[in-house]
Amino acid sequence: MASFKAIILMALWSAIILYGLHYFGMLSAHRDIGMAFLTAVILLAMHMFNMFIYFQVAGNKPYRWFKA
Repeated sequence: MASFKAIILMALWSAIILYGLHYFGMLSAHRDIGMAFLTAVILLAMHMFNMFIYFQVAGNKPYRWFKA
């Protein structure tokens, strides 16, 4: 259940970030090298924070889906 909660929080966080990128027009500004680099850094930070969320919510054994 912890993995499911973590995935829901990660999806919510990703949706907020992607909405912000869309709102500011950064997803369609891929021809400008500065905006493209900034977008890439934001997406990388989003991914790193998603990993942080997952490990904080799911704990030390995040990949244990079923009890053996």
